[in-house]
Amino acid sequence: MSDLLRSPFHALYEEHYPDVEWEDWGGYGSASLMGDADDEIKAIRTDTVMFDMSPVVKYRIKGPEAEAFLNKLTTRQMAIKPGRVRYTCWCNHEGRLLDDGTAFRISEDEYLLCPGERHPEHFPDVAKGMNVEVKEVTGEIASLTIQGKTSLSTLQKIGIKGLEQLAPYSFENYDSPAGEVRISRTGFFGDLGYELWMDLDQTEAIWKALIEAGTRPIGMVTLCNGRLEAGMLIPGEGYDFEPATPDGSSAHPLNRSPFEVGLGFLVSKKKPEFIGREALLAEMEAGSTWALIGLELEGEQGSEHGDKVFHEDREVGFITSGFYSVSLGRNIALASVEASLEEIGTAFQVETKSGRVGAQSVEKPFINPERKSQMPAPAL
Repeated sequence: MSDLLRSPFHALYEEHYPDVEWEDWGGYGSASLMGDADDEIKAIRTDTVMFDMSPVVKYRIKGPEAEAFLNKLTTRQMAIKPGRVRYTCWCNHEGRLLDDGTAFRISEDEYLLCPGERHPEHFPDVAKGMNVEVKEVTGEIASLTIQGKTSLSTLQKIGIKGLEQLAPYSFENYDSPAGEVRISRTGFFGDLGYELWMDLDQTEAIWKALIEAGTRPIGMVTLCNGRLEAGMLIPGEGYDFEPATPDGSSAHPLNRSPFEVGLGFLVSKKKPEFIGREALLAEMEAGSTWALIGLELEGEQGSEHGDKVFHEDREVGFITSGFYSVSLGRNIALASVEASLEEIGTAFQVETKSGRVGAQSVEKPFINPERKSQMPAPAL
């Protein structure tokens, strides 16, 4: 831990739970586990939890060609109104995924882009010749994600008013116990939830108010499991796809296109130009090699990344993420399999550490409560 950066919430985590375990997230110490993982994930679906998102990478995209830069970089149309948020992804010229992330339009000439990883060479390369400044501002902005069934009522308890009128994938500024903060109706847990974006000197007052209101801090283990219930992806080693290199020079068996990980809806057919467009349009016509499917396994032995997947005794893919969800009472997983086998209801077998078990492809996300997108948001 000594070599890792500390977010503004680090000491507050330790004060609340001295035995907290830490792990490396983008060079920062991130809480891994605060207690019992099963209790934590149940709390998302019944109460309110919070997680320190300050280490998430943040880029300020500013200038007259900020929108043009993002339209060139990403596969999705980025002409959104100020106050709106758009989930998007970006590829190399071969149509292989580099990363995904959310873009917040602050004003006509400014966005905040939050990708999974840093892109210190690729972003400047894309911006060459454009009237735009691309600057990493990760350490300048603190963030807490407040998620779960009762997240709105919890935020109302600490004095935040009018939040029920905030639409999904939107943000506004609100008065809080620490002064004005930006709040977005976004999250990574597939439930009703919000993200609070604040100055570094506002963190302690916000944290303590939320603790007094009964909010439960959680760690990265629960975040990863909660997002799996929501069918959301994590890039990188040991997860759902391996980011490609911008020049395509270092191929990896888990390099994928957006279509091959369920992100085809992010690929614009109408945008006239973006990196990877020709390759992606060709894939639309020819079809994909792989598909990312949801699986429900028999029994309670959770699967792990790399577990082999079989169909009629033939190896056809592997698990990318999996665990037994106590909150759902289901043994769930994401798996990368041959695209011809993506039909819901297809029977598979998975080679887990306790042996081969039956599985069936099912709809994802595995959880999708109405309250997540309900308007006005329900104060439960």
